[in-house]
Amino acid sequence: MYLGVEFDPDSNTTVSGRSGDATNWLPSGSLFYVRSITDRLTAGLGMFGYFGLALDYNDNWVGRYYVDETKLQGLNFMPALAYKVNGWLSIGAGLNVMYAMLEQKVKVNNALDTLPDGELKIKDEDVAYGAVIGVLIEASPKTRFGIQYISEMSLDFEDRPKFRNLGPGLKTILGRLDELDLGMTAPDSVMVSAYHELTDKWAVMGNVGWQQWSEFGKVDVT
Repeated sequence: MYLGVEFDPDSNTTVSGRSGDATNWLPSGSLFYVRSITDRLTAGLGMFGYFGLALDYNDNWVGRYYVDETKLQGLNFMPALAYKVNGWLSIGAGLNVMYAMLEQKVKVNNALDTLPDGELKIKDEDVAYGAVIGVLIEASPKTRFGIQYISEMSLDFEDRPKFRNLGPGLKTILGRLDELDLGMTAPDSVMVSAYHELTDKWAVMGNVGWQQWSEFGKVDVT
C-alpha cells in the first residue's frame, strides 16, 4: 500500500520548521489454510493484518511536537470452523486473536531551557480477542451470497513515558509522570458479498461493508 501524507505550513503555522512528508510504502500480506474434516465440516486458519498504520515524518518538521514517528500494527490469527447444513446453507465461526504493537515518538519543546528539542517515546504490546461469524447461501450452482461479522476488540497499551535530551526545567516537571494507560478499540465490521458466474470462464463479485469507526477512539500523547 502506498500512503501519501504531506503537510505544508502557511501563515497560520505557529511553530518554526520544515514541511512534513510521511509518504511511504507499507507492505502487507496474508496466509490462509483450509482442510476438510468430513463432507460437511471444514477447518481453517488465517494469518493476516487488516488493522494498523505507520508514519515517519522528516526531521525538524513543524508538527514534531504532535507526532514525529508512530506505529500501530495488528497481526491477526484466526482459527475457524465451517459446517454445511444442507445443499444451500453453510455457517461458520472462528476466534479472532490480534497481537498489536504501539510505538509513538514526539519531540519536546525545550524552550523553557532554551535548548534543542528533546524527545518523548512510548512503546507497548497487547493481545486482544474477538469473534467472527459467517453465513453462506448458495442460491444456485452459479450464484451465492454471504454475510460476515467481525466483533470489536479492545486494546490496552501501557507504558511509562521515556524522555531524552530534556532540559533541567522540563526534566523536573515531566520526570514525575506515571505510567500512561492508552486504551483503544479495533472496530467491529459487517461485510455482505455476492458471487455470480456469467460463463464457465467469467464471474462477477462484489462486497458492501460497514465498520464502526466511531468506536475507534484516539491515542494521542502530546
